Amino acid sequence: MRPKRRLVLPVLALAAAMTGAAPALGADGTRVWMTTGDKQNLLSEQTGASMGAPAEGVPTITIDPSQRFQRIDGFGASITDSSAYLLARSKDRDAIMRDLFDTEDGIGLSYLRQPMGASDFVKGPHYTYDDLPKGKTDFDMARFSVAHDETQILPLLRQALRHNRNLKVMGTPWSPPAWMKTPESLVGGRFIDDERYYDAYTRYFVKLVQA
Repeated sequence: MRPKRRLVLPVLALAAAMTGAAPALGADGTRVWMTTGDKQNLLSEQTGASMGAPAEGVPTITIDPSQRFQRIDGFGASITDSSAYLLARSKDRDAIMRDLFDTEDGIGLSYLRQPMGASDFVKGPHYTYDDLPKGKTDFDMARFSVAHDETQILPLLRQALRHNRNLKVMGTPWSPPAWMKTPESLVGGRFIDDERYYDAYTRYFVKLVQA
C-alpha cells in the first residue's frame, strides 16, 4: 500500500500593498504567507528563512511582469446569498469590504459575477425575482421584485462600489423563474419554448438592470 502524499501549497510571496504595514521582509518590501494542505498553516506569515531557494520537486510559479498577453477585465468573486448573510452579520464587515474592494487600502477586486436570484450558495430556499404559486404566470413582470436582495446583497454591492467606482458587475441567472420552466422547478427542468416566455424573460433582465 503506497503512503498518501502530503500536498503542500507553495509558499506565496506577495508585495505589501497596505499603507502603514510593518517593515517587510527583504530589501524589496516582500512579505510571505503560507497555507498547507494539512491545515497546520492557514495564511500564516513566515520568517525571512522562508525566502530561500525552493525545495526540489515543489512547483514554482515565475511571474515576469515584462511579458504581456491578453488584457483582463478584472479580478473578483461573487456576493452570493450565503456570503452576503455572513458578511452582513460580521462585526468586521467594514474592514472586510475595504480589504476586498478598496483600490488603495485593499486588494481592489474589480469584477463581480453576481447571481440573479439564488445560486448554489444560498442560505435559505432557492428564489428568483418573480416567484409565483404553481400554475400562475406573470408575462408582464408585474410581480417582479428585488426585495430579497435589498436586505443584505444590494447594500453590500453599494458598499463595494463606494470602495471601487470602477467595479464591474455581471448579472448571471442560475435559473429563470420556475413558472417559465417545465416542470415548474428552479432545480433542473427546461425553459418553455414559447415566444411569450422568451419575451417575459427579456423583461426580467431589463427589470433587474433598472432595479
